[in-house]
Amino acid sequence: MRYGLTELPNDPAPAPLLTLDEAKLHLRVDHDAEDTLIEAQVLAAARMAEQYTRRAFVARSFEMTLEAFPGSAWVGAYAAQDGEVWPPRFGSLTTADRFPAAIVLPLGPLLSVTSITYMSLDLDAEGQPTSKTITGYQASNSSWPPRILPRYSECWPCVAAVPEAVRIEFVAGYGEPAAVPQDIKAGVKLILGSLHEHREDQVMGTVNELPQGAKALLSPYRIFRL
Repeated sequence: MRYGLTELPNDPAPAPLLTLDEAKLHLRVDHDAEDTLIEAQVLAAARMAEQYTRRAFVARSFEMTLEAFPGSAWVGAYAAQDGEVWPPRFGSLTTADRFPAAIVLPLGPLLSVTSITYMSLDLDAEGQPTSKTITGYQASNSSWPPRILPRYSECWPCVAAVPEAVRIEFVAGYGEPAAVPQDIKAGVKLILGSLHEHREDQVMGTVNELPQGAKALLSPYRIFRL
């Protein structure tokens, strides 16, 4: 199932993973001439680490869009047990999974679900589908990938055949910067050091990639998309 993912404006803006003082201490910079550059590099280093791990670190709001809700029909007599099936794509699990109606979020950790809206089959005065909000759902915050399921004994409603018919707003991340694991921060610092030292796209003819030390620190948190 096709899906879209957009980071929503956060008010107030989330704090950076590393403070300017932490970054300058790691870089051994004792002047203020490059403060603006270092602040930008901190954001870039954190985003590179997030892309590598497929996680959000500092809590931020996101919106996921789907063409429809995942189907809830069972296929086959055997329901796979937890851990036996990994979704080949995000948005919905395979029909062989024991929770085929689950909305699978492409980013975690999941902190909260803000809202779920959909374009219903009810039409307004101009003949267009009307937007409705769902209140009956349950979120599986501790599982990976994070999932949202309809309330027990219920199912998702039918939606109109329009693009982005389903919208899920959620908050992902560990919380404030202080809640992010220290080994993740250590990996981001190594990436920051590499960005600050090598300011070109290539280093000695080789494309500049994540430092090996950063990969070692971030690998336990990395989620592989199969």
